[in-house]
Amino acid sequence: MQHILARRRITALFSLFVGAWLLLACSENRLDNLVSKPSAPTWVACSPNERPEMCTTDYEPVCVQIDTGTRCVTTPCPSSRWQTVGNACAACANPDALGYHPEACVALHSNEAKSS
Repeated sequence: MQHILARRRITALFSLFVGAWLLLACSENRLDNLVSKPSAPTWVACSPNERPEMCTTDYEPVCVQIDTGTRCVTTPCPSSRWQTVGNACAACANPDALGYHPEACVALHSNEAKSS
């Protein structure tokens, strides 16, 4: 009789352990999803001295900020424009690129974006 009670206790403890572990695993995934999505897009600056000469054609779109070369005394006078390009390498290969956000422009700058 004591053997059966001990076995039931072990089974109950094991079930509790597995249930707690599954609950913890699910809640960690939810927290990771919340933490991994920043509220503001990340900005990556292109180095003016290190421009890539060749890029792959992988499609991971980024929103690049391109200097238009326009300098004004009055406003509004945009000195840059936004453009979606295929990947980060292609963004920084442009000598006029200032930097990029790692997603397409339509998601970031819906009013001023110019997709290619």
